[in-house]
Amino acid sequence: TVTITAAALQSIALTPANPSLAAGITQQLTATGTYSDGTSIDITASITTWSSAATAVATVNSSGLVSSVDVGSAVISASLDGISGTTTVTTTAAVLESIVLTPANPSIAKGLTQQLTATGTYSDGSTLNITDVSLWTSSNSPVATFVSHGNVYGENIGSAVITASYNGISGSTTVSIMPPVLESITVSPSDFTLYWPGDVVLLTSTGHYSDGSSADITGATLFSLLNGGDGVAIQIGASTLQIIDFGTTYLTATAEGISTMVTVFIPL
Repeated sequence: TVTITAAALQSIALTPANPSLAAGITQQLTATGTYSDGTSIDITASITTWSSAATAVATVNSSGLVSSVDVGSAVISASLDGISGTTTVTTTAAVLESIVLTPANPSIAKGLTQQLTATGTYSDGSTLNITDVSLWTSSNSPVATFVSHGNVYGENIGSAVITASYNGISGSTTVSIMPPVLESITVSPSDFTLYWPGDVVLLTSTGHYSDGSSADITGATLFSLLNGGDGVAIQIGASTLQIIDFGTTYLTATAEGISTMVTVFIPL
């Protein structure tokens, strides 16, 4: 009498064979068992023991999921019914996975610049400032161009998508260029003298903007008087100054939050 029993497990093969993983990446291993009758089946779920010979380099859980920890190599083993199979996992340096640009979607005035920062996130969860090593591009150069790496210049009113690329990974943000802003004011005449009661001077103010342009903003300028403490009083109306008393005073011209000061002298 010959008794035939179930086919016996003879070998275990782990796939993928000898994988290479960047630090922080995981890899699911598959265990394939070959039996005495020549059949092969997936026995991953049946493996009783998964182990790593170098847990400082790579670990493996009870389901055969390998996690890379540090650069190096580790032999991963799977055992069932006294039969084992192995594969060598090689762990390489972490790889770049994403790039984020900050500040996100900024708005800048025409003629001004905005420094963007590119931060790379790697497979091991670490982050690194990669602003200087990234390739920067603008989708609309007539609107936004670069002075240096990540330093965006507002060329014209509009918007542009700014992209930073490194090692095949890209990150983008949209920069909006707004109308130019007032940066300084000049008053004409400046530091002037009024010689007698009733003497009148007509003032004009010129605004200088972030894009290098200038404009007459007399009508939008608020002129206010700062007395010097010697009893001087000057009437202000329609941008006109008229002497009332003698001495020295200071005139402030303000528009859009920008101010300048003018000295007025009235001799005795």
